[in-house]
Amino acid sequence: MPGVVNVVTWRIPRRNHDDMLKMVAGGTGHHTGNDYQRKHPETFTYSRTRTFYRVDEATDTEEWFFMDEYDDIELFHKAAELWTGDPATNHPMAEEVLTKNHPKWASLLVSGTTFPPDQRLFTELEELRLEFEPWSRRAAALKRDADEWWQLEALEANE
Repeated sequence: MPGVVNVVTWRIPRRNHDDMLKMVAGGTGHHTGNDYQRKHPETFTYSRTRTFYRVDEATDTEEWFFMDEYDDIELFHKAAELWTGDPATNHPMAEEVLTKNHPKWASLLVSGTTFPPDQRLFTELEELRLEFEPWSRRAAALKRDADEWWQLEALEANE
């Protein structure tokens, strides 16, 4: 079954970088932010979440996004159901996130930005999936100095 990635993007003034970093890392309370998620992975249906940003020098802003990776689309839909606003089915974090975290998040955005941020769902093309263990890439990279093929490629690149 194909996986899906839920991508959420937003923009902030560069001066808000540290505040956004603190909010994403720790949230506004004990049930929000990456710190909580790291300690309680059993409460989340995605297998991995990653956050990225880039600076736009021309506008003195930063573009941020996070990607929540789900092993299959059913897990994404299950997660979406937990955030419907129905107290009977809500995720344990929902009330705190919606009443405390989201207003704080919105206050850090570029003026005039709509909230919640843009959210897009991408479906994986399983036939193009490649997976590597991070340690294997690092080990291979560290051995390249002694690898004749790597040295040859480096020499040809410098010619």
